[in-house]
Amino acid sequence: MTAGPTGFEAAACYYLNKNIIAWRHFAIKGALSSLPMFVASSGFRMVVKFDRENMKAAEPDGTEPPFQSRVMGLCMCGYLLLMSLALVYIHHKHFAIFNDRYDSL
Repeated sequence: MTAGPTGFEAAACYYLNKNIIAWRHFAIKGALSSLPMFVASSGFRMVVKFDRENMKAAEPDGTEPPFQSRVMGLCMCGYLLLMSLALVYIHHKHFAIFNDRYDSL
């Protein structure tokens, strides 16, 4: 391919192909859908991680983690869940703008 008009025409034909457009939209939709789920699952993991990491500093009977580690884990979980909701909001805004612009064509 060239960097001139021939290359541009070849790229335009490729990226405007209906199959490529469908796969590109599928990939973006999958990425924007899975990212909030990944962030939320990381938030739930934080509660367990803080508890397990601090069991060495547990009560003398060794059954409960320290209260501070439970609070820190829950705070991180809440923060990551909030960020997950922000990503869901961004996804919906992106989808609404795309539909608005796509309908105007």
